[in-house]
Amino acid sequence: MAPPPGPGDPQEATSGDELRESRKARMEALCAKLTMKAKKAHQERADERDRTTERWSGLRIVDRCIRQEKWDASMRGKDLVPIQHLGGLLRKGKDKVVIGVLCGIGKVSTDTVSNTTFSEWKLTDLDLDSPAEATLVMTGRALEHWSSTGAKVGDILAVLNPQLSCRSGAIRVTFETQVIQLGRCPVFTYCQASDEGRPCPRPCHQEGTGYCGLHSKRSHGERCVGTQVSQKRRKL
Repeated sequence: MAPPPGPGDPQEATSGDELRESRKARMEALCAKLTMKAKKAHQERADERDRTTERWSGLRIVDRCIRQEKWDASMRGKDLVPIQHLGGLLRKGKDKVVIGVLCGIGKVSTDTVSNTTFSEWKLTDLDLDSPAEATLVMTGRALEHWSSTGAKVGDILAVLNPQLSCRSGAIRVTFETQVIQLGRCPVFTYCQASDEGRPCPRPCHQEGTGYCGLHSKRSHGERCVGTQVSQKRRKL
């Protein structure tokens, strides 16, 4: 019977090298597995962001009415005009598109001077820090169609080639085909603050400050005072 290998024995050195190599191989395999898992998780998050983001406006979207690929094809050769810069509608050349979240639907009214029936809807870009708003004036076939479609606050709308109204921050459409419903915005909400005892009617982003552009600039104390006044009036 052969004696066990002693210190310095070549057989013992070989066994130690093999053990180290085995451990190294297992560690490298584990690292590779963890790296692949992290890459997969990152890709899944990226795919989820892409799936729930309207690419042109950057708005979060669910319940799409139009496939993203089809909408991308429709937007080719068109200019996206931000709600904050509606003056871009005056640029000549390409068709213009304004995209926003519906945040208010006005009543149908009649202009006694022009005898024109209209309704004023509100759109917001739902900016995280300071959401901008625009008034969408519906007349003619656009008003007739969209008043009966059941459009709701929180819907994402695309407005094609609207005309600038005489009022600042207002655009006008006449034909139903100028407005396209893209889907729903899951992060749309209203400002948490109060104005003179009434809940603030301005929109804001759920993942932002929780306040509209006006109240986000105020101090915490000023916002609390407004909320306390609102609560006291409700109790009365």
